[in-house]
Amino acid sequence: MTADDVKKGGMTLAQLSALLSSHNNVSAQATHASDLPLDAFRKLLRTNVASPSDRLLVNYNRPEVGQQGGGHISPVAAYSQLTDRALVMDVARYRYPASWVAVPDLWRAALAVDSASGLSRGVVVVRAAGGGGVVAQAPVHAVVGRR
Repeated sequence: MTADDVKKGGMTLAQLSALLSSHNNVSAQATHASDLPLDAFRKLLRTNVASPSDRLLVNYNRPEVGQQGGGHISPVAAYSQLTDRALVMDVARYRYPASWVAVPDLWRAALAVDSASGLSRGVVVVRAAGGGGVVAQAPVHAVVGRR
């Protein structure tokens, strides 16, 4: 897969996970949303943002969250238990700013089938290999409104 391939057609969840895993000291675990019930998706959001060494990337279909375009990949920086929303840090900031997305909407957007793979989109958990350290500096993770 070349940079031109990605510019033209994007990446599947498996390709994203493989690319990230190819870096030293990083592990990446892809999970298709079709294998992740809504409650498990919500739990993954909570546990991931509470861990300073983990990062969560979501591969979702923009129209499902009220945006124009197609498939997209962005990191999740926070989760609010009070509003049941995730803070998606859109990597195409010229197009859409970071936004709080209702978790059921984000999950449905991740359930959308990727036409290139024929499988649902989903999430990739990225962490330092061996479970220690920090993957890279990124937006501060937060769980907002703990009860």
